[in-house]
Amino acid sequence: MTDLDLCYMPASEALRLLKAKKLSPVELMQATIRRAEATKATINCFTFTHFDEAMDLAGKAEAKYARAPGPGRSRGCRSASRTRATSRASQPRTARCCPGMPSVAIPRR
Repeated sequence: MTDLDLCYMPASEALRLLKAKKLSPVELMQATIRRAEATKATINCFTFTHFDEAMDLAGKAEAKYARAPGPGRSRGCRSASRTRATSRASQPRTARCCPGMPSVAIPRR
């Protein structure tokens, strides 16, 4: 599969392939990161990237897939957003106050 195939694949299909061990979480994350890097100059959509952390988590998900018969509902699937509950204190949050306006960094308290 090409990077575009992986990046535009529905999450349900990616999860099916991950469970069947026909797709690796690391492979999926690498394709996602390559696509983000290739398009960042054109679409300028990321304020911050955490690609190293994403690759670490993909590696952990891959290890869990290798030893467990069936992983959780979406382990290994990529996501472009993080919720407040899952973001780490060391990572800045962003907010979009108005449609069409650029995102702004929000300092942690």
